[in-house]
Amino acid sequence: MKRPQKDLAFWLVGYKKTSTRGSNFRRLWSRVAIYLSLILGIAAFVNTLNQSEPPKGILPILPLIFYFLFGFGYFYDVVLRTPFRSSNDFTINPRRLLLDTLVSSMLFISIFATLYWYSGFGKNGLYMNETPLDAFYFSTVTFSTLGYGDLSPSNSSKFFAALQAVIGNIHLGFVVGSAFAAIQNQVASADKNEPDDDVTKEGDVKVEPAEVVLSEEEKAGNSQSDGTDGNKN
Repeated sequence: MKRPQKDLAFWLVGYKKTSTRGSNFRRLWSRVAIYLSLILGIAAFVNTLNQSEPPKGILPILPLIFYFLFGFGYFYDVVLRTPFRSSNDFTINPRRLLLDTLVSSMLFISIFATLYWYSGFGKNGLYMNETPLDAFYFSTVTFSTLGYGDLSPSNSSKFFAALQAVIGNIHLGFVVGSAFAAIQNQVASADKNEPDDDVTKEGDVKVEPAEVVLSEEEKAGNSQSDGTDGNKN
């Protein structure tokens, strides 16, 4: 394999020679999550254009079960466990945690959108044969717990809608926490790079002249000695 093709293959799977095995594995998780989200999004767009009906039967549910297992596994291993990893070789990268959380959010929105298209949603909880893109819209609104009220889950989807709202709140907490940690680290690194006023450009420390502070007794002794010397003269 030629060098450009090899580098492309490493980028597609998220492999870096300088990273640890665990870091490369989590990066591979993220790449696969992005690809699955894109596949579900493209499928929803194509089915909307073709005005396709949701598939029926048990067979279409099997891929959906795989998506759910993968989504929860990715969220647990890559996002949820990251703040609790304890290792001398591991330090939390807030920016990477933020990106992984956004990828997990995109993946869960895609998975639940596919689920809503199968199980049903619509106005006043009645299945209205909405399009897959409408399912993505409803999934995004439910994930963000915004809830416009124009669409609502059917009776068979109420449990999944409540579950997605809980998952969305957890993701929101990780987004806010990782973003705050990234800003805090940036401010701390900027403070370290600022030059110290007590250090010259050559790196020599400025030495300020020391002030001699005399006590009251020493001042009185000096004044008496000055008077004695004057008398002698």
